[in-house]
Amino acid sequence: MQLNEHLSKTVLATFGVPCGPGTLAADAETAVTAAVAMGFPVAVKAQVPASGRGNAGGIKRADNADEVRQRFAEVTSVNITGFVAESVRVEPWQTLTAEAYLAVSFSEQHRGPVLLFSGVGGVEVEAGDAVSVIPLRSDGSVDTAALHRAAQAAGDGPVARPLIALAEVLCRAYDALDARLIELNPVGIYDGGLTAVDARVIVDDNALFRQPDIAARVRASFPRPEEDTERERSGLELVPLPGTVGLISGGAGMTLATMDLLKESGADPACFLDCSANPTKAGYGRALEYVQHAPAVTVVLISIFGGLTRIDKVAWNICELLADGACTKPVVFRLMGADVTEATMTLSRFGYANYEKLEDAVAAVVSTAQALQANGSNPRV
Repeated sequence: MQLNEHLSKTVLATFGVPCGPGTLAADAETAVTAAVAMGFPVAVKAQVPASGRGNAGGIKRADNADEVRQRFAEVTSVNITGFVAESVRVEPWQTLTAEAYLAVSFSEQHRGPVLLFSGVGGVEVEAGDAVSVIPLRSDGSVDTAALHRAAQAAGDGPVARPLIALAEVLCRAYDALDARLIELNPVGIYDGGLTAVDARVIVDDNALFRQPDIAARVRASFPRPEEDTERERSGLELVPLPGTVGLISGGAGMTLATMDLLKESGADPACFLDCSANPTKAGYGRALEYVQHAPAVTVVLISIFGGLTRIDKVAWNICELLADGACTKPVVFRLMGADVTEATMTLSRFGYANYEKLEDAVAAVVSTAQALQANGSNPRV
């Protein structure tokens, strides 16, 4: 989950990151009021959970109230990697002596978190200028000597100590926030010290249950795609797709394999719907509810391979849900795993077949869809 700049700075400031004053404004007049209180010039910055705002025209300077109104309209109308801002951050326009880049991220190569530093900040870093990669110590702390050498080599020797102090703060925040990335780009260098001109925090989605305050702030700050809110609400991994087969599956690999077979057989999945994180009656109930109310879905394929999950219990829960009317569309089953014999018997008692091979289940889905298209019938399979 990526936080926008205002939220990132709000959170990082609690750890001691110098972010400077800033006001979130959802309309032009609020932005004007904030700018007058701060004094001109000000920066008017689109608030979206994305990088690249400067190049996209999402950050602009305003020297008076009329320009603030104009800039507000401009930065909230530009598309930034698929996002259009609904609010802006107004903050003093900063005159800097120099810029740097500082971030903490996870490195697959180093198998752990690393500190990233460059003596050049802004878009130059993104364009590929040299960045020093400094692995963190086993306790998550900064290798201060390595950062000091990097700062000296980059010409930032006079501010090496403040940079080290700021890096130590970022490392503490990285651990406390369950972050995947904390990025300050640029770090503004001026006579009085350092400031975070821009900030970006990405929190691990799987750790949001430990970060309820951040999750609540993000939900309140900007609208999110339905699949994101559905994931939080139900624990299901849902990605809507433009097909007609409602695919309910278990495990990302199994889901993708089933999608490939459907495509090869001439059928298109209507969703990627992985229930492995919530293999309960409530989870399957929500999955069936989704495919039932998806207007494009004509037939449902339930393909679940249970390793630790008891397939007999899965079969019983789903059959009870179907008997209660959770889904009235034709359903094809392919359940495999622990206690599959009992699962097959349960399905049979409720009038369903359990296909042993995934290819046979997909073939049944295709023939069912063809029958529906031919005569509008609703066969039970």
